[in-house]
Amino acid sequence: MHALPLRHQSQGLGAVALYHTTDGLWGQRRQRAQLLADAAAIGLRNWRERQRQRERIVQLQTALTSRVVLEQAKGILAERHGIALTEAFHRLRGHARRNQIQLHDVARSVVNTLRSPATEPDGTPSR
Repeated sequence: MHALPLRHQSQGLGAVALYHTTDGLWGQRRQRAQLLADAAAIGLRNWRERQRQRERIVQLQTALTSRVVLEQAKGILAERHGIALTEAFHRLRGHARRNQIQLHDVARSVVNTLRSPATEPDGTPSR
């Protein structure tokens, strides 16, 4: 058995273990085996980078969707209560913090129901 490093540039990615039944001719095959290991390292590195890119795309899409919902909820509250968008945001955030709910979930609830997240006992919006 022989082990060859999987490297791309100076980054170590792992190793390739080669098993063989005879001891002869390893010196002649080593160069070819290392070329194979180098090709595998490039493929592995490209695959890992592609996975990272996919994760970033999902994160960015989630952030964008959350932002759209938050802006819609702010608009709904601002229109319903005659308040500024910054005040609408403070109300959404305050409700989320007080109730330990994700801000996105509060905003989604406002957008889905077209109602404020919470009101005081006298019917006025909570701050």
